[in-house]
Amino acid sequence: MERLQPDNVPPSLDSKTGVQSKDVVISAETNVSARLYIPKDSNSDHKLPLIIYFHGGGFISGSPFQEVYHYYLNSIVAEAKVVAVSVDYRLAPENPISTLYDDSWFVLKWVASHYKGGGNETWLKDYVDFERVFFGGESAGGNIVHNMAMRCGSEKLDDVKLLGIFLINPYFFGKERIGQNEAKLPSDVIKSVENLWLIAGRMSIGLDDPRVDPLSDPKLSSLGGSKVLVSIAEKDWLRDRDNQVNYQLIKQPILCSFQVFELKLNWVSCEWHFAAVVGLDNPKGRVEK
Repeated sequence: MERLQPDNVPPSLDSKTGVQSKDVVISAETNVSARLYIPKDSNSDHKLPLIIYFHGGGFISGSPFQEVYHYYLNSIVAEAKVVAVSVDYRLAPENPISTLYDDSWFVLKWVASHYKGGGNETWLKDYVDFERVFFGGESAGGNIVHNMAMRCGSEKLDDVKLLGIFLINPYFFGKERIGQNEAKLPSDVIKSVENLWLIAGRMSIGLDDPRVDPLSDPKLSSLGGSKVLVSIAEKDWLRDRDNQVNYQLIKQPILCSFQVFELKLNWVSCEWHFAAVVGLDNPKGRVEK
């Protein structure tokens, strides 16, 4: 399938941050791959936390190799002093929606295989502290993060310790409208939001599926990790359901730390869903105090 998408940028040594990146093919059979990042002056004597990042794009577009994600990860790695793995999963609708989740889990298993010196990727073996692992993503990527954390609650990633997850404007929706914001959405907007999931699911998976509507999931308490951070744009179309999911998670005894940030940014477009990912050093993305 041909998509109209931004051009990809190659991995590089970023002159501004000193962050290095490289691409790895994880499965030649499925062409699942990832872009890896390490911060400046990485030292194998000082292991670093790991962020595994899942890009957005409504399940049907996006790539970790696109400029916006590449420079976003450069910023995160430089600021937080972490190693990052940015996942390139296969896209819907030419692939079933389950493929996206399976690809993502496959990458997590591949990362986990490097624990205790296993695997063959030197950056993971040399620089990662596998007891400090975090998942993160925005929009559809935030949805994938949630579902991967749910799976971690029932299936173990060897002895890798998932400390927490961060979700940026996660894509959650459902059959019934909830909250004042959803109730006021124009019908064409609702249809557009619904169609993303229905198209990704090839019209065979409904909006009551717990993968898109965690409120319908009786196993929500099995979420893996002990920390959750959620960022919701001020005027995001999905904010009501995201907030309801957050409130349900707050009630779970498994979580020792939970924070929700509702940000109003200087750049007005960042109040909306689709412009959440900007470089951390970009003044347009700074939070008003």
